[in-house]
Amino acid sequence: MSPTGTTGEARRCGSTEPPSTSPFLSSPTTARSPRPAPWIRRLLPAILGSLLSTAPHRLVFADDPNVRADSTRDAQPLSKKEAQLRVKARAAAEETQALTAPKRRRVRRATSPLWAYSLHNREVLILEGAAAPSPAAISDFLRCRATTQHTTIPPELLARIVEVAEHFDAHKVMIVSGYRSPKFNLSLRKKGRQVAVKSQHTLGHAIDFYLPGVPVQKLYRWLREHHDGGVGYYPISEFVHIDTGRRRTWRGT
Repeated sequence: MSPTGTTGEARRCGSTEPPSTSPFLSSPTTARSPRPAPWIRRLLPAILGSLLSTAPHRLVFADDPNVRADSTRDAQPLSKKEAQLRVKARAAAEETQALTAPKRRRVRRATSPLWAYSLHNREVLILEGAAAPSPAAISDFLRCRATTQHTTIPPELLARIVEVAEHFDAHKVMIVSGYRSPKFNLSLRKKGRQVAVKSQHTLGHAIDFYLPGVPVQKLYRWLREHHDGGVGYYPISEFVHIDTGRRRTWRGT
């Protein structure tokens, strides 16, 4: 058919557009949806794979020590040495922060006061709680068990006992010995007891005690490190000794 005949036939059918000649259609006269040509279908997987391989974006977390987090879009893995240095630097910073941070003193709640029990006098005294004991009450509580004499007790001794009890989260202190009169101290020495001739107990400057539930060795080690006076260790009798004398330590039975 001549071109003129084709044009005339199109005009008689009421169409002003020429027949489709698109390469994407399997037939120029079909009305089905267009399909890609075979060569495009063969190249499409390769094109998509190339696009995906050229943009491998990786999710980077700020605390990942193995990745440079300067940019989440262009993050590059660190070398093994750089990762180790970063971990060491972070650990050093945390340790420095822990050392420089102010230490908070543990506050005992009013519902669980710290109380002391005298094993020989069989008396109880609240050391810390709703109301602090008076110096007179402390002196009477730590009086000599043989003569009932008493003397002034240095407040730093009671403060050290309260401190160590708070450290070990103890709620009671068992008092073995407080003030001893020189006469009673001499009688103990004659009986072969482990007492010094010029004992700090005769001045009211020493206290023997232990904390129930706390190993005596742990108690002794903590006091040896933190107490400025004398610290005695009695593992068999299971108590410790503290006084306000010079800094020293010894082991008894």
